[in-house]
Amino acid sequence: IGLIHGAGLDPYLGFYHQPSYNHAALASDLMESYRAQVCDRIILRAFKCHEFLEALADNTVSERSLGQEALTILRKAYLRRLEEEVQQRGEKKAFLSLMHGDVFGLRKHLDDSQIKYQPWISL
Repeated sequence: IGLIHGAGLDPYLGFYHQPSYNHAALASDLMESYRAQVCDRIILRAFKCHEFLEALADNTVSERSLGQEALTILRKAYLRRLEEEVQQRGEKKAFLSLMHGDVFGLRKHLDDSQIKYQPWISL
């Protein structure tokens, strides 16, 4: 959401996800190409982590929310994943850098439709 705001775009007006109360639809749209490599991988790794499973068992606030300890573990895993590098067009880039490029690439395309928008796609 911060990157989207920084590019001068409204994170709540998306293309594919429907706008709804307190849902950043554009952020969800842009995150789709990263879902498997970032979000899903973090969750799968978390469930292999004994510390996370203990935090889940001990600190679940309700069946719909996690306790502070489990959230902290996921937050740290997310920040580490954003720093991890992957190959893109022959060079290594961190996920955060790829996301930055996607957001500002979309902005350039919206300003000038002659500029092609090509988001990062996991292969």
